[in-house]
Amino acid sequence: MKKRIFIVLCISILAALLLVSCSGDPGLHPDRTPKPAPIAGSDDQGSNGGEDDVDIEVQPGSGDPSPITGLDMNADYKPVAVMVENIAAARPQSGVIDADLVYEANAEGGITRLLAVFQSKMPEVAGPVRSVRHYYMYLAEQWDAYLVHYGQSFIAKDMFDRIDVQRLNGLYDERLFTRDSSRKAPHNVYINVGDCRKKIDFPQKCKGFQFSSEDVSQGEPYQEITIPYHGSDNVVSYQYDESEKRNLRFVNGEKNTDRETGKQLSAKNIIVQYAKHSILEPGAGYRDIRLTGTGKAKYFIGGHCFDGTWERKGEDSSTVYYDESGKEVRLQPGNTWIQLVQTDMQVTVK
Repeated sequence: MKKRIFIVLCISILAALLLVSCSGDPGLHPDRTPKPAPIAGSDDQGSNGGEDDVDIEVQPGSGDPSPITGLDMNADYKPVAVMVENIAAARPQSGVIDADLVYEANAEGGITRLLAVFQSKMPEVAGPVRSVRHYYMYLAEQWDAYLVHYGQSFIAKDMFDRIDVQRLNGLYDERLFTRDSSRKAPHNVYINVGDCRKKIDFPQKCKGFQFSSEDVSQGEPYQEITIPYHGSDNVVSYQYDESEKRNLRFVNGEKNTDRETGKQLSAKNIIVQYAKHSILEPGAGYRDIRLTGTGKAKYFIGGHCFDGTWERKGEDSSTVYYDESGKEVRLQPGNTWIQLVQTDMQVTVK
């Protein structure tokens, strides 16, 4: 009798152990191991900040508005900023269409590069990824974004330890980067933004703009904006689509499209930020863009154009945008493009 009870007891213990081990079933806990980034072009592609910034805890699926777009975020605040090339050989780019925020600024010789900030969407293919300049590091810093780039200017390298931004540099670590054999180097490096996000292991302070869904009453209506970064070789323009209430983007008169989907890039909000430019190294043409202090700004929001100013008190602060009355500008919920231009650039508005 005692032997039979002992056997039953052993069977019960074994069944309990098997039940516990089944709690690790992959159907209940999906595999979170990062997948290798696909080769681009393959079938597998698939309140305003400042010195008063505070940490905001956002729970996944909570429906909290994104501080960058004003739309539902449904995820932790973990922005990734990617340096994207913008010469003819790099267009159409991949993934920029999914960015919450894009900065465009001069690099050298009238060529611009883009800093695409991703928070809401993490495209599997983004790029072409290129080297960073030091002022793009300051832009990424004010969002506490994880900065992804492939190489750097010697000026940026000298400031790696000075500017407080976490980075992934493909020049030193290529493991997450892929090359597209259909394009010539160096215009063929791509990254999976989702894989980059999984590498974030540092706290990021939640920062953002102010938003309003109300119609814009100030300023004047417009139909087209032209930003001549470099003569006829690099002319950016936007046409306001009243039906979609978005600004459709063109480069040199041609639609700026996404390589993966063929869709045209567009912006809900556009900020033209005038800033002092200077040449630091005449040989290579490396420049500086003054991103602290104050300056003029021009806003294109809700189909209306109006003037204002911007202010960034220091490198540790965020840029705040004001209208002419001194009130902080409220963007409409959606993505934003910030066009950094020289103080004397003639932006045409029709």
